[in-house]
Amino acid sequence: MIFFLISVAVALAGTSCIAYWILHPLYRAANQRRLPTQFTLFDFLCLILLIQVPLAVIHWPDWPADTTLPRVVLSVFACGLSGAVWLAGVTRLSLAGVRNTWHRITFLALVLPLASFGSLAAAIIAVTLPQMAIELWDEPPTKVIVPILVAVEVCLAASLYLAARFTRWMMSRCETELADAIGASKMPAAPP
Repeated sequence: MIFFLISVAVALAGTSCIAYWILHPLYRAANQRRLPTQFTLFDFLCLILLIQVPLAVIHWPDWPADTTLPRVVLSVFACGLSGAVWLAGVTRLSLAGVRNTWHRITFLALVLPLASFGSLAAAIIAVTLPQMAIELWDEPPTKVIVPILVAVEVCLAASLYLAARFTRWMMSRCETELADAIGASKMPAAPP
């Protein structure tokens, strides 16, 4: 029981640290600039995607028939959580001044879910994998599952690293675009 509680604490702390590492440049820029919040059509398409992915997993056809109520509760929770993550992402993108459509789509459809849900999955796998490998190694399915989980963990780590790099790159591009826009607006108009 103590190991379980320590594992949960480590997984939550790991998730928070990874998400902070990925999202901090955006949050810092949003807190400095405080531009007005704007929504685009593509933002709403990303919301639909963010809601559909968990719903597809929850309503997979192979679930037992007596799990209707838990699936409904999970569906409501997944939709609410996805909507809250999306709203926070769109708000921060707008406050930071990210106006490029492709940057917003990439951030909302890939980086934000990776930072929120991928970091949680990576932390859970990292915490449970050693225990699983030590305690259950003699059982035949574990010998197959452990290498698969190691591969998934490596892919998640690489994806999280790329997500953090993209956030930093996006914010540097946004700073350049904002500086160009401010510089152009301060220039005197050309004489006729």
